[in-house]
Formats: sequence, structure tokens, C-alpha cells
Amino acid sequence: MVDSVTTGKPANPTDWERTKLDKLLLTLTALASLAMPVIGAEPIGPVLANPTTSDQDALILRILKALETHDYRTLLIYTLDRETDYFGHKNSSSAFIQQDMTQDARSYKWCKFVPDLSTFQTSLGHDSIEYDSDALDVRGQEHKARCRLDIYYTPTTSPRLQALSLKVLPNHLLSGNSGSTASGQNDQRAVENAVAQCTEIIKTKIIPRYETKDGFTAKPLDIKYQDDPAIAKWLVEYGSIWKQLDPVVADAYAGFQRKINDRNKPEAKKYRALLADAFNQAVELRGGGSASVQFYTFAPAHEEWIIAHFGTKSDYVPDEKFASQLTKDLTVGASPEGHQVQSVLAKLKAVERFLNQDDAAFLRAEFLSYFES
Repeated sequence: MVDSVTTGKPANPTDWERTKLDKLLLTLTALASLAMPVIGAEPIGPVLANPTTSDQDALILRILKALETHDYRTLLIYTLDRETDYFGHKNSSSAFIQQDMTQDARSYKWCKFVPDLSTFQTSLGHDSIEYDSDALDVRGQEHKARCRLDIYYTPTTSPRLQALSLKVLPNHLLSGNSGSTASGQNDQRAVENAVAQCTEIIKTKIIPRYETKDGFTAKPLDIKYQDDPAIAKWLVEYGSIWKQLDPVVADAYAGFQRKINDRNKPEAKKYRALLADAFNQAVELRGGGSASVQFYTFAPAHEEWIIAHFGTKSDYVPDEKFASQLTKDLTVGASPEGHQVQSVLAKLKAVERFLNQDDAAFLRAEFLSYFES
């Protein structure tokens, strides 16, 4: 056990935690009055030159504010290049973090995080806090969630982030400080019930609406399940469940279309893995962020859409133009390097060896359209 001499805490842990909470309250007041204007994805608000001891007491609020405003500059003050576990992405480079936060700025019209100070917990090198998140994405879908942010850092005069972790909680889950375990379990069951009901609607009502004997009549990302009145109601109450519903649509789409493709175009078995490899590499080059997660989720379904629609006429996109357009579409913060984009193109060319000229042209056009910004 670490004693108070080692940690520098007061002998009574309650006093120490109360001191930190008091400082958090003061800092929250200051942050609430601090405007963080943003032009595009570039925050133009004040940036701290170096973290100080007083900053350490408010570190988690500053990190939360940086995430809310997509202010990668402030966050990078507290990280070391390739030494931070950034939401599960171990040894993240500063360029990756910048790219991820910039993409989130493009994916959402606005975000609002309201921290619940009663849930603040702290120990040596580890702080956590719950907050209410409300965000509107560029598709016009609002997402509300109760979340918990955990940060792990060096407990030094100039703290450096070692890891950031985020957990989405049921919207109405009562914290351990203010509610019962039974209430939390009931709310968790309510979320699971909402997901189950939405999943049933997607599988029995929405997906069949787009199915024909030859496959789907729409691209996977054009299936707007959230427009269904019943699902829309659940999304209002449990905004974060869309993260569990996207895979339901993508998996149902890919599974149904693949069976038809295997029957109508059995030659696809020769190049399907190569096509998937090209999509996966392109998503990785695009970096993190909610949009990239969606691209990754729906890629297998879009691959099946492409296979099903070979025979459709498209203008052929030459190598140089293809590489230039793909680089533009995958650029979120730092641009992917030329040799990386060429590697994606090489994988597509491996697929093209199995195709005629018209199908190769369609493949390139559809690949670019998937990532088009």
C-alpha cells in the first residue's frame, strides 16, 4: 500500500479528494466561461504552453474540454509521441491523434459535454469522471449518451498522459455515488431491450424493404434505418445505441448479398479477399474517428454491392487521378504518404486482373465514391 509520505497526499484521503474536488469546481467555472472558437477543424482559442501543478488538479476537465472542442493542440501538450494509449490505440503518434480529432470535428456539427462533478474519482496517476454527451453528426442525427472518461498519467509536476479510456454508459444510469446497483441494472436491461427491438425491426422490416431476388436496391450506407419511427424513438432515449445498430445493418446486408453473389458471380471468390484488403488499408490510412469506424463497419457490405453491380458502365479513372482523389478523400489532418496510397491502388489492380475493362472502371469509381468527402 502507498502511504501519504510517498504520494504527498494529506493523511486523510477524504480531505485530499475534497481538495481536488474544490479545485475542480473552480476550474469548471473558469472553463465554462472560456470561449473556444473553432474555424473549420482548427481551434483558435488559447493554448497552454506547458502544463503546471495547478493544471494537474484540473487535468481531466481540460482533457474533456479538448475532446469536446476537438482541440488536438491542447491534448498534445499532455502526450508524448508514440507513448500514449489513445482510446485503445496503443503507442499513438501525435499525427494519429491530430488526425483522429480533426476527423471528429468534420464528422460532427457540434458537441456538448457536461461533466458530472459528483462522479469525479481520483487516485495516484488516475482520474475518472462521468459526463453527458450530446452531439449532432453531419447526417443530421443527434447522439446522446452518458459516458465515463478515464485518464492515466504521470503524477508529476508536468503530467503526461499515458492512456485515455472512454466507456459509454446507459443514458439514465445512476452513478454509484447517488443511486442503487439495482437501478443501474434495470437501465442496462432497458438499453439491451432497446437494441433488441431495433435489431428486430431492422431485420424483419427495414432490410426486406430493399431486398430483391438479385440483391439490394440501395447501397448499404443509403439504408436509413434511423428514419423508422420506432427506432427514432429509441435513439432519442438511448442515443448511443446507433453504434450497435450499424453492424446489424451491415452484417445483414453483406450476408444476404454475398449469397446471391456466390450464386450469380462465383468468380468473385477469387478476388473477394483482395478487395477487402484494399478497403481495410484505405480505412486505416484515413485514421480514427467515428466516420472511419462506420467506413470499416460497412466496407464488407459495400464490397458485395460492387460485385453485384459489375457490368455497370463508368468512366475509367487513370492511376494518377485515382491516387490524387483518394489521397484527398483520406486526408484527415496529415495526408497519407504517396507510397501508402499506391499500395491501395496496387491491391485494386490485383482485383482488376480478374475483371474486364468496364468492370475495372466501375470498381475504381465505386471505391472512390465510398470515401468521397
